[in-house]
Amino acid sequence: ILGRGAPSNGKDSTAVDTTSPPTQQPDDASGKRRFIEARASHDPPDILAVCYLAKLGDRTWMERGVEMVIPECLALYGWCQLCLFSDVHALSALSHLQRAKDMKNAHGLLFWGLAMESAYGDATDTRSEAWTCYHESACLGDHDAMFNVAHVLAARGDHKQAVGWWKKARQHGPSLFELYHCYHHGHGCTQDDLKARKYLQQAADEGYGPACATLSEWYSSGWENVLRKNPEKQAHWHKQATISSEKH
Repeated sequence: ILGRGAPSNGKDSTAVDTTSPPTQQPDDASGKRRFIEARASHDPPDILAVCYLAKLGDRTWMERGVEMVIPECLALYGWCQLCLFSDVHALSALSHLQRAKDMKNAHGLLFWGLAMESAYGDATDTRSEAWTCYHESACLGDHDAMFNVAHVLAARGDHKQAVGWWKKARQHGPSLFELYHCYHHGHGCTQDDLKARKYLQQAADEGYGPACATLSEWYSSGWENVLRKNPEKQAHWHKQATISSEKH
């Protein structure tokens, strides 16, 4: 599940100094580029939040958004507090996430579900609450939440519904890669290697590292009735997989 196991910060410390000047002011072009790259690579939400902060300029801006009770700011800042900032108590982060969740913000719902799983693991009530949050967030259009909903369904043995949710998360590398596995092995759908190859290619085109590595392996060994060995393409996709791993 995306983001599962992200460390929560349990340090007791003083509140954030909102008057401190930002340590860096990236230009708009640089911030926008980093944000787009994060969206394209489908990193876990905490990395996306970092790039979002870079796009907006600084941490102080996000704190102002929190003061204005902007749901997206509450969600993203709370997640950053929980996973990235070393000077904030976890309860403060959870408070921001809960407010965003209660305001039915898609990111707030997703992050609250991830936080509950990270903090309390496999407790039955925690799994139930996390599932509810993922499902609500997915219904609001969040692709990472759709991915998580599908994974929960697959773990329950409902592969058919899982396939449906992975298909809804279009242009989402991890979901496309899961669809490759489903069609390759016939989980929740009719086994079809041509469709499997299509989804694998789409996931690789999205820059998803595991898909690039798998496609490289198929070009190395060949895939009967699907694709032929091709050393040049094998080398190309191997290089793309390496680039993806270096980014992460």
